[in-house]
Amino acid sequence: MSDKKTMQETTEVDVYPDLRDAIRRPCLVMMDGVDVGRSFELRTSILIGRSEDADVCVLKGDVSRQHARLEVVGENVEVVDLDSVNGTWVNGKGVKGRQILIDGDYVRVGAETTLKFSYVNDVERDLQKVIQDTSISDPLTGTHNRQHFIDAVSREISFHVRHKHPISILLMDVDGFKDLNSTHGDAVGDSLLVRLTQVAQKTLREEDLFCRFGGEEFAAVLRNTGLIDAKRVAERLRYGISKITAWSPKQEKVNATVSIGIATAESPECPSVKDLLELADEELNNAKRDGHDQVRGRIFQRGG
Repeated sequence: MSDKKTMQETTEVDVYPDLRDAIRRPCLVMMDGVDVGRSFELRTSILIGRSEDADVCVLKGDVSRQHARLEVVGENVEVVDLDSVNGTWVNGKGVKGRQILIDGDYVRVGAETTLKFSYVNDVERDLQKVIQDTSISDPLTGTHNRQHFIDAVSREISFHVRHKHPISILLMDVDGFKDLNSTHGDAVGDSLLVRLTQVAQKTLREEDLFCRFGGEEFAAVLRNTGLIDAKRVAERLRYGISKITAWSPKQEKVNATVSIGIATAESPECPSVKDLLELADEELNNAKRDGHDQVRGRIFQRGG
C-alpha cells in the first residue's frame, strides 16, 4: 500500500527559476550552408573568414581569408570589417569601420553567407544544438543526411583545389534491399541499415564524412585520398558490412552485401559536386552489373 502511495506522490518544488533572469551570452548562428543552425559563442572575439584558422570558417570564394571580426567591447559587441573584398553587411547595410550589434541583427559576409547575432541563455543554446542536429541528421541511422553531405562535398572540393590534394567520393547501395524488406519486413531492413552505419563509422577516419544518401544508398567523402587508397577503404567497408547480421521475426539469420562506386578527383581537375556524384553513380552501376558485392572506381577526367 505504501509503495502505491509513493508512486502516486508528486514532488513539490519551492523554487521555480525564471529563465528570463538567466545569464545571456552573445553568439552567432549560421543561417545557411553546410553549418546551418550551428552556433558560435562569443567570449572575447570571433574571426569570420575563409582561412581554416578562422573561428567561423566559410569556404566560399566570395569570402575573404580574414573577412570580419566580432569583438566584445565593454558591454557591447562590435563587428569590424577587415578590409574584405566583398564587404560585411548588417541588416542589409554595409559596415564602415565598426558597428555595434544588437540582439537579432543579421550579419552577412560576402554575397550570400548570413549569420544571426543574438544573446542566448543555456536553454536556448541547447535548443539551437538540437535544431542543428535535426536539420543535418538522418532520423533512423543518426548519420548525416543527403543535403548536409552535398554541402560538405562542395566545401571539400574547394579544399581539394586550394591544397592540390586528391578527393574521393564513395556511393554505396545495399544489394537487393527491396526484396530483403519484402521477405523479412521493414524492421529487419532498418536494423541492417543501422548496423551498416556503425560499421562505416568505425571504418572511416574522423575527417571523412559519411551520410545516408536516401533509402538504402549511402555516401562518403574522403579527403586527401586517391583512387588506390579509396578502393582499399571501400573494400574494408564492403567486407565489414558483409559480416553484419540481423534476425527476422522467424529467427532467420539475415545478411546483406553492398556495391560501391568511387569517383576520384586529382589536381588540377576541378569538378563540380554533380560531376563527382554522376561518376560515382556510373561506377556503382558497374559494380552492380558485374555481380553485386563489388567495388568499382575511376578518376574524374574532364570530357572523359
